Amino acid sequence: MVIPSVVVLEEFASGKYFELEEVGPGTYTQVSEIRGNSILSSVFLEASDPGATVQVNYFDSTTGASVGERYDLGAHDLVTAADVGGTFRILVGRIHRRVVCEVIVSGGNATFSVYATAVTSTASDIDSALIRDGEDYTDPEDKAIPIAYLDETTDQLFFVRGVDGALKVTGTVSAIVGGKTTPSSRRFNCALANTEYNIVIPANTQTIVISNENTSGIVKASWQSGESGTNYFLIKPGQNYSEIGIITTGLTLYIQASKDNTALSIVEWI
Repeated sequence: MVIPSVVVLEEFASGKYFELEEVGPGTYTQVSEIRGNSILSSVFLEASDPGATVQVNYFDSTTGASVGERYDLGAHDLVTAADVGGTFRILVGRIHRRVVCEVIVSGGNATFSVYATAVTSTASDIDSALIRDGEDYTDPEDKAIPIAYLDETTDQLFFVRGVDGALKVTGTVSAIVGGKTTPSSRRFNCALANTEYNIVIPANTQTIVISNENTSGIVKASWQSGESGTNYFLIKPGQNYSEIGIITTGLTLYIQASKDNTALSIVEWI
């Protein structure tokens, strides 16, 4: 069978872009007219030289075809000699009527075919939004879909959550009015000036606010033991220090004050 110069695929019709035959290195194209909104494409590799590869791409154009316009629609993964005997399928969407199938054979001869079906009901923007791990982002063409994970303990699926603008990857997700539970309050006194004290943050604390209630005493603070006098940040008189969205446990804040009996108030949400 000789493939025509333009392959016409009516809705739900199938046809060959390339016959099953041996092809040498080079770039080959086949133009098609598609009466649907996407193409289900299959590449079958029957035989291949050890170093040969087959790359199948799809592209179209609008009014600038005569001046080299090319809009890449999609591409199969590179087919190699290790894939002999395999059939590989992709769905190509967002097409105009006239679509070009491009095959690039490199490194030796390969025996393959390309087969396609014009489809509608199985194609949508959701299909087009599917991506591969590590794939480069293209703005604004690429879209996104909700991501879910499988809890293998309960065999249930859950949406991936975000907390305070960050992806939540560990812990337990719960719905709380206002985003916080009832806070606990306590006071802490630095009895001696220039002496390091420890403020232990309770496990599962989500938010902490520390207030320097003094009118003149400066508080130096560090998350590293022994560094409150050398590598610190300041909590000035009347100033608050806060951390929101804490997702770790076992935190300790190390502080020292410039004056004796410097009082701090601490509010924590767990």
